[in-house]
Amino acid sequence: MKIAIVNISKPAFGTGDKITEYTYQLYKNIRNYKDVKIDLVYAIEETKRNNVSGLIYTNTLFKRKISELAKKDYDIIHITNQEIGFAAKLLKNSGCKAKIITTIHDTMRLRNDLHRGLKQKLYNTITAASIRDAIEDSDFILFDEPSTAEELRHVYNLKNFAVTPLGVRDWLVSEPIKRTRNSKKFTVGYVGPLDPHKNLMLLLDAAKDLVKDKLFSFEIYGSGPEMDKLMGYKTANNLENVDFKGLAVEEDIKDIYDNFDAFAFPALGESYSLTVLEAMARGLPIIISKNSALVNEIRKHCYEVKNSGDLKNLLIKLAKNGYDKNMKAAAMAYSRSLTWDKTAKETYGIYRKVVSMR
Repeated sequence: MKIAIVNISKPAFGTGDKITEYTYQLYKNIRNYKDVKIDLVYAIEETKRNNVSGLIYTNTLFKRKISELAKKDYDIIHITNQEIGFAAKLLKNSGCKAKIITTIHDTMRLRNDLHRGLKQKLYNTITAASIRDAIEDSDFILFDEPSTAEELRHVYNLKNFAVTPLGVRDWLVSEPIKRTRNSKKFTVGYVGPLDPHKNLMLLLDAAKDLVKDKLFSFEIYGSGPEMDKLMGYKTANNLENVDFKGLAVEEDIKDIYDNFDAFAFPALGESYSLTVLEAMARGLPIIISKNSALVNEIRKHCYEVKNSGDLKNLLIKLAKNGYDKNMKAAAMAYSRSLTWDKTAKETYGIYRKVVSMR
């Protein structure tokens, strides 16, 4: 079985980008099957947080490769990033004989309430069109969680689709947790892009409420378009308890998680998060917004807060009483049951099923 795995950027270990990690893990695990030959097709070498200009640039680069891709004798072409879902349409129109699979990860770009200015609206509009092309012209659609599948099933005539949950990296499960309780310090952590929909101002508002309490500190790893706004708020309010740490170095990610006492993920619009699952696997209490779109399978293992006052009170409670043992055990068992090996096996099975489809 000859397969092309297609992504915007080159699949590589430890990029911090969910979709690129997904693509990398599929390639890494499925290429070991004896009856499989996999090629990687991508537009750029390194993962970048796309603005609308970057999206148009990378899409233009990829379009140049479509005609070449269509001529090769692939059995499966798997488009792993919904932002280039337009490739399904181009491939079909070019007479491509391969079966086309596209993975759709979320519906954030379809939500008008998550537009932040004209550029963000244009970015979302372009991506929404790609999602539509992918659904209409792919032979099979994959989702990484059930709520996105359920939502789109009611909008489009989805016939051939399946859900294959993402995984937690093996070494984040196998390596011992080195966290020790420090009664004089409680660190709230975040790892991920600093994008508008991440709702990180909730953390800074809570930090403002707790700035006089030397017990609490907030460590934020990542970069993105909200950096200047967040830094400006920190400076204006003298938030000495907030530390922007820059990008998380992959080799240090385990120690970064283990240095936290709680992991905050106040994002809006995201139905699935690898960083939440990873932090959960490392035994951290997870705090999310009540307006979170995370799937129930994840959010039932999380603490939910309405606002910064709720967050402040929850942190004080966690610092005093610790993480509920039963909740911790259930959360760790759930997150550690999700492996990339399992994701790869299920995806391989779908490849074989799709190849046999008429």
